[in-house]
Amino acid sequence: MKLLGIMFVFVSVFSIGLVFSKRQLSVLKGIERAEKHLWNILLDIKNEHLTTTEIFNKICTEEDFETKEFFSLISPEKLNDTSKIAYQCGFIKNKTAADIFGEAFSVLGKYSVEDQEKEIEFCRNKLNFLYKKSEDEIKTRAKLIAYSGFFGGILAAILLI
Repeated sequence: MKLLGIMFVFVSVFSIGLVFSKRQLSVLKGIERAEKHLWNILLDIKNEHLTTTEIFNKICTEEDFETKEFFSLISPEKLNDTSKIAYQCGFIKNKTAADIFGEAFSVLGKYSVEDQEKEIEFCRNKLNFLYKKSEDEIKTRAKLIAYSGFFGGILAAILLI
């Protein structure tokens, strides 16, 4: 029975470490997701000549839950609040990336197609740079947290022995 309790404590502490590690990696996933959607929006504007509402409707029918939730919360009238909404609903978990994403959305439907394309491409490049700049640090931190959970679980098990 004591061995079962020790195993439970180890697995619990290790699992907590893994959960916090995944949270760190989700920051990168959010930046990557934002860049991907800017690329899709850019293609929809260039090739299919869709309006902002049509782009949002298309994305809502094709994507995952978090994306659908975010795009259902925004509308052409709320494009200036995009960065705040993206950050609050968890679509993007990095404040800087959310601000860059909001910059791209601030031009949708307000300027010429060429200006929209330039701004969205500029924001995509900024997101790519942010991703590359943050990637090593976040991945290292995530590994450290996972290892800390593992060794913390071992330490807790040893202390219970």
